[in-house]
Amino acid sequence: MGIKRHKPEETVTKLRQVEVLCGQGMPRVDAIRQVQITEQTFYRWRKQYGGTGTDQLRELKRDRPVMALWRCPGAACYAAPAA
Repeated sequence: MGIKRHKPEETVTKLRQVEVLCGQGMPRVDAIRQVQITEQTFYRWRKQYGGTGTDQLRELKRDRPVMALWRCPGAACYAAPAA
């Protein structure tokens, strides 16, 4: 059985589900189990994606190719421009 890799949108959705369940009075540990992730995964995701909405994730995905152009791939940055 392979490892399940969640997409960022799924991650944010699961974090929101845990928040909603906790708001309804369910203990956090039980809410985490109900969305079928481990506590360690929940806290890691919360640290990484905490406060991020799905709209912000879409914006980040849209801007990712532009940000990749800003990075310098080693010696290619310092090469003389083609004439």
